[in-house]
Amino acid sequence: IENGIYNEQLDFLFIPRVESSSGYVTFQSASEDANNVIIQHEANDSDDNYLLKIVGSKYLVFNGIKFVPQNTSYNRIALIKGYNQHLAVSNSIFEGVDGANYNNGATVYFEGATFQNIWFANNEFNNGGYSVFYNNNGYPEYANVLLFSNNSFDNNYKPMYLHSISDLYIESNNFTNQDNIVLDLENIHQSLSIYKNNVTTSGSKCLAFDIYNGEEGTIHRIANNFFNLNTDTVSSRNANTFANCDYLDIYLNTFRSNDFSANGKVFSLVNGNSNINIRDNIFANMATGYAVDIQDINAILTMDHNLFYTGDTNFIIWDGTNYSDLTNLQADSGFNANSIVGNPIFVDATTPNIDSSSPAINAGIIISNITDDINGTIRDENYDIGAFEFVGGITPSVPQNVTIQIINNTTARISWEASSNATQYIVEFSDLPDGTFTQAAVTTNTTVDIPIISTKKFYRVIATN
Repeated sequence: IENGIYNEQLDFLFIPRVESSSGYVTFQSASEDANNVIIQHEANDSDDNYLLKIVGSKYLVFNGIKFVPQNTSYNRIALIKGYNQHLAVSNSIFEGVDGANYNNGATVYFEGATFQNIWFANNEFNNGGYSVFYNNNGYPEYANVLLFSNNSFDNNYKPMYLHSISDLYIESNNFTNQDNIVLDLENIHQSLSIYKNNVTTSGSKCLAFDIYNGEEGTIHRIANNFFNLNTDTVSSRNANTFANCDYLDIYLNTFRSNDFSANGKVFSLVNGNSNINIRDNIFANMATGYAVDIQDINAILTMDHNLFYTGDTNFIIWDGTNYSDLTNLQADSGFNANSIVGNPIFVDATTPNIDSSSPAINAGIIISNITDDINGTIRDENYDIGAFEFVGGITPSVPQNVTIQIINNTTARISWEASSNATQYIVEFSDLPDGTFTQAAVTTNTTVDIPIISTKKFYRVIATN
């Protein structure tokens, strides 16, 4: 697509698979810069309320496009209907309207839709109502594999409202300036990976999870995330709640809140859960509420090597009883033999980074298949508790704007912006976004050439020092 501003709507109605060299039909900006190709439209009513409509289509890719609705009342951007397969949106900008209606201003709205394999990667979701709204009314078997990777969400009404999906992957996304529930998840089945996300809100919750039907032998992890309820109000909020979840591994997260209510809770395990593992997490209420509320005590398989902290006296509610003493909790619960109580000593209120004097350092236990932290820093043999691994120096920033460019028929080039405090970069690949990654290259540069192969691969770049 040549550079320019296009005042029109894009309709893809019942597009079958069209054979091409990659198997996909790709629509992308000629310059590969989303700011140079802008699709805009002023909707007049609810029937006209979209910039991009996809109905019953297959194998479409949209890359490097900016979508800007022009009406303050009707400003939905993408409308997806029918049964769609293998759709991808990458390196694009969804520029919603500040203060938009949550429904009419939804960025990506699934209406009566089912799907197989939809990916959103390296996009910006700015302003708007729901960033992504999907509700299949209790039929998750008809919605398979939804992946969000390396997207940024800023100032949205509610970034993710996802109900009735099988195989959900939310990985390495950044949520900022939120004032409602960030991740509203319900009736999720089979594989689940909520991994390496930075979630900050001043609203009601970071994560509300009701009904997860996992299966033994599938991935079912919530790991290496920073969940931060950053507010200065007195509101009795339960920042992260879990109900009716079966098979969840909650590992190496940093749950933080500064809710000044005596009844506020950072983490709540309420009713109907089973087969829950909780290890190596920081649960910190920096104000006066509780760190943890475990109502559903029979749901827990393992719970240990966690750090609890509250600015008040009682750090946990266990089966309705308040505890201010870890020894009494250990005796009564039979869990948390190696857990600790103490201030994690964050370096600031907006990141999971801990100070060199934090009691979380080297107090964790190794978790198989998780070898690095939220920033990609390799964990040593003595894991730190929480999402951040302190390495004794200044942690490099995460590589930004990672792109892949085809050089010729045999070679592709991966490029990224230099990370502060990095001395080298490790490039790794995997067959799956949540699979085992294999090292492809180590370099001090910000580009590396890789061979083009016939099978699909996922790549990541890790900054180290």
